[in-house]
Amino acid sequence: MLRTLPESYKSRWKDHLNKLIHAYNCTVHDSTNYTPFYLLFSRSPRLPIDLMFDLPDKAESNSRSDYVSKWKTAMSEAYRIAHEATTKSAEKGKKNYDRRIHYTGLQPGDRVLVRNLSPRGGPGKLRAFWEEEVHVFVSRKEPESPVYELRPEQDGDVIACYIEIFSFHANICH
Repeated sequence: MLRTLPESYKSRWKDHLNKLIHAYNCTVHDSTNYTPFYLLFSRSPRLPIDLMFDLPDKAESNSRSDYVSKWKTAMSEAYRIAHEATTKSAEKGKKNYDRRIHYTGLQPGDRVLVRNLSPRGGPGKLRAFWEEEVHVFVSRKEPESPVYELRPEQDGDVIACYIEIFSFHANICH
């Protein structure tokens, strides 16, 4: 998530970490169908939008035993559903992993991303994985060569890139 910060924020990433953690904890995960916040506290978080519209807090209980009973029921159900969703997600991941995907090759005009190998953009973990500029495939140096010619989509000189083709994507390097 730190890579998603704008470049101007990356030098002071620690100042923005609390916002990223809050966003992560309040986002429904595909693998569980719940937010981490709900799985920890058995309630939805109070978001700034809730305060802006003065929405009521639904977490009110009459007694401690009533609260514990509702909490236990809600958490048991949430954990059961999360476990089912996680199992389903794992099966889907295994199916995708086991599927044989064949590389079809790049065609002239195909848009490609170039991997960012330069030291720009902060330390390794904060550095954007891909360069911001999208490139267009021009040609291959030779039929069996791993060297491809690319040009920036918005104008610029043609560059030669070594491309490693994996089973499901191209890893493009300068």
